[in-house]
Amino acid sequence: MSLDGWTLTSGTVDLVRSTSGTAREGQQSIDLNGTSPGSLRRTFVTAPGWAYRLDFDLSGNPIGAGVRTLKVRVNGTEVRQFEWDPVAKGNSFHLDMKWEHQVVGFEADSASTTIELTSLTLGTSGPQIDNLTFFLVEETPVSVESALILS
Repeated sequence: MSLDGWTLTSGTVDLVRSTSGTAREGQQSIDLNGTSPGSLRRTFVTAPGWAYRLDFDLSGNPIGAGVRTLKVRVNGTEVRQFEWDPVAKGNSFHLDMKWEHQVVGFEADSASTTIELTSLTLGTSGPQIDNLTFFLVEETPVSVESALILS
């Protein structure tokens, strides 16, 4: 299964479609738990030494109790973990999912970078994501060389 370049690598996910306003934008989002916790992966072309960001909106499927946990890996290394408690946040499919913008930044170390998003939540209600955006941070890498400091 592929969702706009993202590949399902384990478990299942749900493409949540609704006209009732549950997505952050548009009419669909992704629940990283379909019938089981799922993982999505995508590889991007990158330049070593340059800074990149993955931005996305996060919420949690409000059906059932418990915290929804999302792990983000870059080239196989965990870089961030996010938790969402639908009860504490008070989100609802029909009223307001209480989406929150999240950012994962990193420096590329090779010509390609693989991002993986994984639900660590058991069951069929997991973390929900929308508006995944990957981009280069417009900063030129700086090379620092030895210098003589005079005072």
